[in-house]
Amino acid sequence: MWRNGNNWGFFGTEANATGAIAAPNGTITANALSPTAVSGSHFMIGNNSTAVIYTSGTIYTQSAFFKAGTGAAGQFVQLTFPSARFTQAGYANFDLIAGTVSVVSGSSADANRAARIENYGNGWYRCIFTATCDSNGTGAGLIIPLITSTGSGRTPPFDGITSDVLYSWGAQVETGAIATSYIPTTTGIGSRAADTISLSNVSNLIGQTEGTIYAEVDVRSFAASAARRIVNIRVDGNNLLSLEMSIAGNSFDFVATSGGVGVTATASGITTGIYKIAVGYNSAASGTVLYVNGVLRDTKTIAIPNLSAAVFGLGTRADGAVGSQLNDRIRAAALYTTRLSNDQLAELTRL
Repeated sequence: MWRNGNNWGFFGTEANATGAIAAPNGTITANALSPTAVSGSHFMIGNNSTAVIYTSGTIYTQSAFFKAGTGAAGQFVQLTFPSARFTQAGYANFDLIAGTVSVVSGSSADANRAARIENYGNGWYRCIFTATCDSNGTGAGLIIPLITSTGSGRTPPFDGITSDVLYSWGAQVETGAIATSYIPTTTGIGSRAADTISLSNVSNLIGQTEGTIYAEVDVRSFAASAARRIVNIRVDGNNLLSLEMSIAGNSFDFVATSGGVGVTATASGITTGIYKIAVGYNSAASGTVLYVNGVLRDTKTIAIPNLSAAVFGLGTRADGAVGSQLNDRIRAAALYTTRLSNDQLAELTRL
């Protein structure tokens, strides 16, 4: 995983002012980029001093924060990977005024090629481009051509005027199909451990004989094969309650295991997007239900394990096992010590 803050290199003739305006994190560290010549191609290269070592077949995601400045070159921006390493990837163009992805171009052979734009407020957008590497070797991490339209073509020439300004901050490239939260570095390569949230001694917060588990998630990627935990209440592998996203089956699953015997309620057909999910559980016959976006998706009869020594995990298995992280966005989560009624569950999960 490689990360880089504002270590821009340049191709063409640019004027770069660091510390120009407030960045998305509130510090006065954003760059203001302006061309000093009208014609020709102009690039920012996000890791000019440290090349990324790319591996064929690996998915990479690049991202950077941009804010519209003045002129056409301050409105449009393009992200692209090095063509020698990503011959199928193409590019993505973004409109910083409309806040939209305007063009995504490249070979359909790269099933993971995708782009998105996220509004961070105060005019700042995070632009994201994901693609699959198809050639081993080194290359730039983040290539940002200056463009003046949403027009076609990789790295179209800049044809604006020299007073145009584009604001930029927080470039980052990493393995995987998700742009994780920004971690600042100055040069070179950085990495971090996965985010984990777990709590012990929470038996008073968990319904021991009945209860409700609620989560709202923003699903952005299925680029994995194992089940990913959203809310995990675990004593051990034989005694647990777990709300999960099954990547392989494109489903939300509620798994209840007591004494090693498990029962699973499933809501299949999940794609990307925002979902509100709630499980109401008790030990009555057909007393456990799974609701997604206001609709009852499954009903089960379960045995509730002894949860007095359970540990709570959010976005990961409660014991922190590697490979179980959701690696996606949890917008909200809640536990209730009573089982809400079906009408309440439907209303709670309605979009």
